[in-house]
Amino acid sequence: MNRRFSLMVSLDSGVGPILVVGGGCVGERKVRTILSADFPVTLISPTATSGLQSLASKGLIKWHAREVTADDFLSHRLAVIALAREDTEKILPMASKARCLVDCCGAGELGDWSLAAQFRTETNLVGVGSFGKSPSASADLRMNIQSWMESDRERPILFSRKSALARAQTMEAARALAKTGLPVEIKTMSTCGDEKQDCHLSAFGGNGAFVKCLEEAILEGKGDGAVHSLKDVPSVLPDGLELVAVLPRASTSDAIVSNHKGGLEGLPAGAVVGTSSLRRKAQLAITRPDLDYTLIRGNVNTRLAKLQAGDADAIVLAKAGLDRLGISPEGTTTLPFLPAPCQGIIAVEARSGSRLAEEFRAINHRPTWLMALAERELLKTLQVGCHVPFAALSEWVDGELRLRAQTLSYDGRHIEFEGSLAVRSDDDARDLGRDVALSIKASAEAISMLEEKP
Repeated sequence: MNRRFSLMVSLDSGVGPILVVGGGCVGERKVRTILSADFPVTLISPTATSGLQSLASKGLIKWHAREVTADDFLSHRLAVIALAREDTEKILPMASKARCLVDCCGAGELGDWSLAAQFRTETNLVGVGSFGKSPSASADLRMNIQSWMESDRERPILFSRKSALARAQTMEAARALAKTGLPVEIKTMSTCGDEKQDCHLSAFGGNGAFVKCLEEAILEGKGDGAVHSLKDVPSVLPDGLELVAVLPRASTSDAIVSNHKGGLEGLPAGAVVGTSSLRRKAQLAITRPDLDYTLIRGNVNTRLAKLQAGDADAIVLAKAGLDRLGISPEGTTTLPFLPAPCQGIIAVEARSGSRLAEEFRAINHRPTWLMALAERELLKTLQVGCHVPFAALSEWVDGELRLRAQTLSYDGRHIEFEGSLAVRSDDDARDLGRDVALSIKASAEAISMLEEKP
């Protein structure tokens, strides 16, 4: 059956709750879209993502942890079936018999309606729909319309990775720039780090697995800049590109999400922890040498789904990422670790001398910028990246910038270094990073850790 969706309408939330069948990542995206339109949601699914569980625990949705029945469709006028085609076809007759109109995410041509990507302004509700043909393209267009509506000036092009977290970070940067009167056009791209999910990030040599493709696109003239998690950006940039701004630093903590109560201490001996970070693995070995590890990569929701599926007993994530996505998985506790250098910082990279570079400088957060300079100079001097277990964090303490660093070994050994300076300029920040790096270089044991093979 070929159906042509051609009429977009807005509905009164008094129509009643929308039934969502399926608690996976697609179901979560649909639920969040429905909630953004102030519609109540009933979720029917034996299992649910951590994000959906969080929404249910806060009372934002009603979740029934079971299979859907005919009575569920009888009590709802609209439903979203967020299941694979085979499962959709099995339950669709129940919906049809109940005269409940359905959006079939896994088989769009079988549905009666299609939920559009949307956002709300002060006076308008704006929706964009591909009606199942290209949800990613709809999401990109929604972002760009949202940016365009904030200003009528010509828009430079800003690149982003395709993950939900990358989009959220890019929109945060775009909104900050829009306050100056300059909107941007956002284009998303996949990077080699996104596409090659079966190996540790160390396999890329620490040389920008998540940024290189975006940098090449800027240098080829396809765009003007890109938004990155600064911890992913190599300490040396290609000629013609520069970091032009950072946003205020978010949480620097790591968080462990566990299927067992009690956080890290509550894990039984031999429990499997999922991570792709050599640093996190080495830090865990300090207090829990009895744990095992498995490689888990992918976006945040993918990792949480693997945890729920039993691929690991726990996973470790950056708390800043969870916060930016609005996710608070059950069983989450923070870890007392030094983070990766520049963790929690969103940065904008642009073509040197471009209009975008100058515009973004106006919103640069100076205290975070100086922290970033110190930590990146530390990395540059040591010539290390994510291919070695290494941690560092700078903090403002009593008017001085304090920089702490940690070299790590996979057997639990570690050495910490520290330096402080009354930083007032960019050069001061770089001097602090360089001084701490030189103290590390003076330690034969620390250098042996940096050269240790995983």
